[in-house]
Order: sequence, then structure tokens, then C-alpha cells
Amino acid sequence: MSMPVSYTVRPFRPDDHDAYLSLYRDVFDGPARPAWFRWKYQDNPYADDVTIYVAETDGELVGARSFFPMPIAAGDDAVLAYQPCDTMVAADHRRRGLFTEMTEAAIEAHRDGPPSLYFNFPNDRTLPGNLDLGWRAVTTHPIYYRIQHPAAVVGSRIEGPIGTPVARTIASATDAYYRVRDALARPGGSPVTVERRRGVPIDILSRLYRSAVPDTLHTHREEQFLDWRFDNPRWDYDTFLAREGGAVVAAVVVGHRNRYGFDRANIVDALPLSGLRPAVVRALLAAVVDRYRDVDLCTALPGSIPTESLSAHGFLPDTTPPLSLATETTTLVVRPLSEEGQTVGGRSVDEAANWSITFTAKDTS
Repeated sequence: MSMPVSYTVRPFRPDDHDAYLSLYRDVFDGPARPAWFRWKYQDNPYADDVTIYVAETDGELVGARSFFPMPIAAGDDAVLAYQPCDTMVAADHRRRGLFTEMTEAAIEAHRDGPPSLYFNFPNDRTLPGNLDLGWRAVTTHPIYYRIQHPAAVVGSRIEGPIGTPVARTIASATDAYYRVRDALARPGGSPVTVERRRGVPIDILSRLYRSAVPDTLHTHREEQFLDWRFDNPRWDYDTFLAREGGAVVAAVVVGHRNRYGFDRANIVDALPLSGLRPAVVRALLAAVVDRYRDVDLCTALPGSIPTESLSAHGFLPDTTPPLSLATETTTLVVRPLSEEGQTVGGRSVDEAANWSITFTAKDTS
């Protein structure tokens, strides 16, 4: 008879660094480099310590429950929120309650702050575990996809002598479809001009954010946040600046990366967060799709670009067919840790209409 395994759950220590990265590679089958860990956890300006709880047995790190601190604001009010992320348990140690133990240890440690609330976006498989531990579902959270190279996105399943011609036919038809959609959506005779810049001009984004701070809950785009948030070493960022009469009136930030030979572009943010005129949105989105026409996949959230503009360029939500038949939708969930975390700026965190979410609020973008 095998002896029961005993686990210790505790806060992360500096000497856990290498074991954490090794566990990440094993669980997620992806790269985990020191520069990424340093950016996400050690250099995060909203935490004094690395916000991770780990599980170990016999000196081996076998689980981790990590948190991504960021400021959430509504109007002039801002609070600190933690987003659970990078949750992992080694394959041989699953279904032994480690997810629950690590989460409960974090909740107890954070009961008196500093975070006022947790919020995150579990999929259908992980949602029940969050609800069991006191999280509350707010709303289904759609992601809009523009699948430009279907074979690259889903993986080519057509092999043999007909595979290449069929794949080329699909690619040609897809490209033609998007070119027609883009031509119909393209603004004509617009006074708006768009300039693309490599990187992110923090001063311009900060000014645009301050020009129209919404009353809904959103990531607080103070300069400290923007400077750190767009330093993510896993992504390259471009900024598209819309001008009228020479003045910058709006901006869109796009993150781009190639992973495992798969090209993806995320529309990460659009500023200002309110009052964007349709002509400006059309000009910016037209410039973005033109620039990233050759990537395999473009994604956006309705908190950054209005859904009618995304639909005009062929973006589809993952909450309705056909994408809902092949993707896992996510749900915005919250868990206030104090009375202060129940509302921000007088807005209840439980009301879907009170949230304005872009990819700046997601730890992976």
C-alpha cells in the first residue's frame, strides 16, 4: 500500500524561481523564460513581493497559484485587484485538492488586503472550481476572431496529394472574403489620417486616457501601469495614431507574436475609452487589418472596438456559432475580498454593464 503524500502550501520564495519555470514548461508545454517571470511578477509595480502560492512535497515544487496585480478604476476611484493566472499542478499530483488549498491560502493571506478583489476569466472547464471557492459569475466574455489563415489556426488535417491544392484554395477564398469585407468597411473621404509607430508612446496614451475616463470598471491607465504593462517580453507592440487636423485624437495598440510558427495579432487597447467617433474607429481598424493582413489570426474584445465595426471587417464572436462550436468561451468572474471590493466608484463589480474590458486586463496579452 502506498503511503499518503503530504503537501506544504506556502508563499513563493526566491529559490523557487527555477522550479516554478520548470513546472510551467511541463504543465503548459511552452516557453517560460526568466525575463518573462521578472516582468510579470518581480517588476510588477503593484506588488511588493512575488504574488504566488506554491505546493511542495519532499522538497519538490508540484503546484502554483499565481496572481497578477493591477489597478482597477471607475471614474476617479481606483482599487488594487489581483487576477489569478498561471495556475498549475504537476500531472502526478492532480485531483488531490491542491488547487483548493493554494487558493484558500491566498484568500486568507489577502483577507486584509492589499487587493480589494480578485477577477479573472476561466473557461467552461475551470469555471466550476472558481465558483466553489466563492467567485461570482458576472457575464460570458466574448472574444472576436478574424481567422485569416484557417489551416494554420486549426492545424492542417488534409494530407496526401490533394492536401496542398485544397489548402491553397481555402486560403485564397478566405483572403478574397476579407478583402471584400474590408473594401466595404473602408472609410471614404475621411479627414482622419492614421500613423503607425513601433512600440507604445506612453505619454500619448496617458493623455488620451485622461481625456475621457469612463465611469465603468477598467484598468487604470496611469503612466506607471502603461509603462510596465507594455513591456511584456512575449509580445511586440505597434501603436496606430489617428489624427484630425494634425492632432492625435485616438490610438489603438496591437500586440503581435509568433509562437510555434503561428502568427497572432491582438488589438490590446483603444483610447480614449469613451467618445470614439465612428469615423475614427473605421480609420483605425482599416489601418490595423491592412497592416496585419498576413498574420494567421487577429483578435479583439468589444471593450476596445465596437462590435459593429469588428463585424464589418469579418470578426466573429466565440459565443455564437460557428466559433462557439469549436472554441471554449470564458466568463468574467469576481471575488471581492472586502466591502471596498464590492463596488468601485459606486459601480457594483457584479454587474456586466459596469465593466469595460480590453486585453490590457488579461495577463496573457
